[in-house]
Amino acid sequence: MLIFHWDFSENQERPDIHEKFWKVLTNDVDGSFYSNFIMDGVRASPRHVSFSSFKVKNVTPDTITWAQPTVYVEWELQVGHQTVILYDISPDLNVSRISLAHRSNPYAWHCLLGQIVTELYDTSAWQMSDIVRSIERGLRIIQELERMREDYADQFPEKKSELFSIKLRNQFLRERLNNALSLALNLTQMHAKSDSAAMKTIAVLSLIYLPGTFVSGLFGTNFFRYPAENSTEAWWASSKFWLYGAIAGPLTALTLAAWLCVYYYPKLRRWVSSRKTLKEKKRF
Repeated sequence: MLIFHWDFSENQERPDIHEKFWKVLTNDVDGSFYSNFIMDGVRASPRHVSFSSFKVKNVTPDTITWAQPTVYVEWELQVGHQTVILYDISPDLNVSRISLAHRSNPYAWHCLLGQIVTELYDTSAWQMSDIVRSIERGLRIIQELERMREDYADQFPEKKSELFSIKLRNQFLRERLNNALSLALNLTQMHAKSDSAAMKTIAVLSLIYLPGTFVSGLFGTNFFRYPAENSTEAWWASSKFWLYGAIAGPLTALTLAAWLCVYYYPKLRRWVSSRKTLKEKKRF
């Protein structure tokens, strides 16, 4: 009887086979072989029990898996009945590798397992070789990068010096610009001072001549009449002189009010806005 099996779970009913075989499957054993004649009293005829187990690592760039091809052979001598369990071996195995004449030999199955394990080890070795080749190609890339780094390593200090020179030149240009701005500000202040001095001079002269100009202009109007020389007529003032005050006074007040509005309106607007903002903050 030939049985292919991939896995024996704990809940699955196990066949009536040797207990040491289960220990080999459940324990982490790299390789094991057992062969013995058993008389346990359960069966009338003696039986020959043998099993072999190996572990093979399958390595890919992404995963690592383990295969445990195992063969268990139980041969009842007197009856001539043979039970073979192939564990973790594909059911597509070509059993015809063993001739009919040798299938009754329990060790022929171990030889078949040896061939299977040899093929699995060969496949595993080639897988490792492929990975090693990929690593070697990566090493060549690393060596090429190292060579490039060495080729350009001497240029980095030179470029660093160039960048430092550019930085110093920019600092020098910034200092020149600051000096030019300072000079322009000083010249502007000098011109402002000279303009201020001229305005002060004009203001002083205006204050000096303004009263006399006002008086001369006032007496030069037709509101007054002066007698000629060697005349006995008296000095005369018009009875409509009050019109001068009635017109000049409101006009002066209106002009002053207009100037005050233009001058203080922005300040008044800012003050009102700040008051509104303060009230809104107090409200919240």
